[in-house]
Amino acid sequence: HLQAENRKPGHDGTSSDDLVRKNILATSATQLQELHFQFRRQQKSYLNKLQGQQVDDSLDMGDVSAASITAEAEAILDPRFDGDQMQMLESNERAIAERNAAVEQIMTSVVELQEIFKEIHVLVIDQGTILDRIDYNIEQASEKIAGAVKELDTADKHQKNSKVMLCIYLLLVLCMCMAVVLVIKKSMQAKHRNN
Repeated sequence: HLQAENRKPGHDGTSSDDLVRKNILATSATQLQELHFQFRRQQKSYLNKLQGQQVDDSLDMGDVSAASITAEAEAILDPRFDGDQMQMLESNERAIAERNAAVEQIMTSVVELQEIFKEIHVLVIDQGTILDRIDYNIEQASEKIAGAVKELDTADKHQKNSKVMLCIYLLLVLCMCMAVVLVIKKSMQAKHRNN
């Protein structure tokens, strides 16, 4: 199909077109090869499964109870495993079961840990909001305290000014009183001299 396109009239066989074709061919070949390997694996597993069923069928046909089978009989009936291999298989299965249980426990712990982190995340957000409010309130209090200090300074100046003015008025009144007292004293002395 690709070669037919090359032969079409008016087709300029540029290097970019050739590169695209080669990439398509390489991709197709890779995909075909992967499908071939996948088919081979599945075929092999299917054949192994069939062979395992044939061995199981031959065990069922023998009409032998599991209690009466000795290690030698097992080796004869099931040529795939001997006694040591069976023990190793059972120990491996126990180890796998233990590992699965441990993995499930770890997964449960991870889920619990995830929930804890979610709760901590919510708490951090709440605490951040509270800290923002506290920060805002502190800023407001600082501004209001600065305003209050200005008001106190102004009040203190007014109060000092009023005390100064009060002192001035008091001194003026005293001066007037002294002047009156002097005038009265002079008039009395003048009367005494005249008498």
